[in-house]
Amino acid sequence: MHTRVGVREAKTNLGRLLSDVRRGATVTITDHGRDVARLVPVEEKPAKRSLDERLRDMVEAGLLEASDGKETFASMPLPIDTGLGDIAQRMLREDRDAR
Repeated sequence: MHTRVGVREAKTNLGRLLSDVRRGATVTITDHGRDVARLVPVEEKPAKRSLDERLRDMVEAGLLEASDGKETFASMPLPIDTGLGDIAQRMLREDRDAR
């Protein structure tokens, strides 16, 4: 179930909205008709999901945008394993911290 409510209604009915979210609903809060926040249930133990599912969620949330709308995420190249473990990440972090 997905519900859209304005800020005033969300403030007035927060308890009821949270009860709905606990039962699995998603609530989008709007301000003057524009989406500004989303209440979603917290996953107690995140389910293992494929990269494709996680990327689609990010597109849906507006965090990513597919270049042509037809691209499938399965065709995206996989990260290259350098065999260095987390050394590359640490070096990158140290470099960023030094700036």
